[in-house]
Amino acid sequence: MYSLLYFDTEDFFSPPEAPVHRLPGQLADIMDRRGLVGCFHIHGEKVRFMERHGQTDVIEAVGKHDVSLHYDRGSVHPTTAEEVSNLDWFQGVDRVLFREFTGFQTLHRVFGKCSGITQHGGTFAAQIVYAAGKMGYPFLYSPFQLPGRGVVWYCNNLLMAGAGGRGGLYFDTVYRDTPRFEERLARVDGYLTELAQQVDYWPMFGCHPVITVMEAFPDAVNFADGASPPRHEWQAPTPVKGVSIPLILENFERFIAKLVNHPEVEWTTVAGISELFGHRPVEVSDAAAVEGAAQVVANRGPTFTP
Repeated sequence: MYSLLYFDTEDFFSPPEAPVHRLPGQLADIMDRRGLVGCFHIHGEKVRFMERHGQTDVIEAVGKHDVSLHYDRGSVHPTTAEEVSNLDWFQGVDRVLFREFTGFQTLHRVFGKCSGITQHGGTFAAQIVYAAGKMGYPFLYSPFQLPGRGVVWYCNNLLMAGAGGRGGLYFDTVYRDTPRFEERLARVDGYLTELAQQVDYWPMFGCHPVITVMEAFPDAVNFADGASPPRHEWQAPTPVKGVSIPLILENFERFIAKLVNHPEVEWTTVAGISELFGHRPVEVSDAAAVEGAAQVVANRGPTFTP
């Protein structure tokens, strides 16, 4: 089974001196030392935050790994999905290109690469998938899977499953709690072995670095229920009291050692999955895609066409 390890890297709200901003680089260094290439999915705004505040060591460490866009501005309202919801198909695609192109440019400028785009939270629209494909970027977090497959084609783009479903193991809040971490770590080998018998590809989720040390996501603090405060009123999330970053890093390294030693997994990246599965002989025309979508709506369910 192919797998990849990914991290949703999102905090551009905490003060630049906050330890949370060093975590992505520290995680990246551990993986580099252990010989595992991870996948960092980063908001364009987060990358620009790193630039503005001179976090060159973090940029250098993360740049040794695979990077993808985690939407340019995250959950700042209006989100890309909110903007396209009242537009027709082609206007929506154009709007996605307008909204997200800056993020792709930012990653290429700062890291010299960008392997794809990854869904952030519930911000999803088919136009995002389609527009990303037009720019040559696959999409991670497929809304559906086929039997035995973690990779599918949808809206003329390659989609990869996210870690949700199939009993996914999550470590966000357990790296800092060794007893809970021990319990979850003990399940990793069996989980991967079972997956390897079921699908061709399935990812593992490393963590949201922000939620390993904070009580809440920045988006929940600032944008829940449609809230849209101006930038100068944005609030940083609250750190967890007594959290130990050395303990988090120690347990994270134990997790990485477990992953790299699993005999039934071949570790790759978003770019690697694209290379493996991204070449197909058929391209569906825009007209055929729109016609097929109209038939699905008329049939109120799945419809098969040529």
